[in-house]
Amino acid sequence: MPGADVPEEAFWTTLVAVLAVALAIGAWQASTGLPSTPEGYPGPALFPRVLAVVLLVVGLAVLAQALRRGWQPPRESLLRSAPTLFVAAALGAAPWLLSKLGLAASAGLYAAVVALLLGAPRLHGLLVGLTMGALVHLFFVTFLKVW
Repeated sequence: MPGADVPEEAFWTTLVAVLAVALAIGAWQASTGLPSTPEGYPGPALFPRVLAVVLLVVGLAVLAQALRRGWQPPRESLLRSAPTLFVAAALGAAPWLLSKLGLAASAGLYAAVVALLLGAPRLHGLLVGLTMGALVHLFFVTFLKVW
């Protein structure tokens, strides 16, 4: 990452890595309630657990790298940090949003909001959200019958 040696950027990298590890643990925990097949074949819990393991490994690797660099809390104003803080809060609100809107709509909404917060033009953010919602619906709802 260009400029990643700046201690303030390492702070945000550390924050994202900690969130990734927490999300991985949460995904693993949530997958324990999914049914398993009586024949011993991989069931619906396989995909979230594979993603949880990958997310955990990557999160820990990024965390170790950021901690080796050293970090300081950013000097920028809270207002400039608002998009990052909003994305972090939205990750925590994802289970509630999922229960209210469903899988496809919440994934599409989250993707659109994140794209807009990252500076995408409005039309592109809308297209990202619609595409994500459609793909999630197609794969998880239609094909895998998960939701």
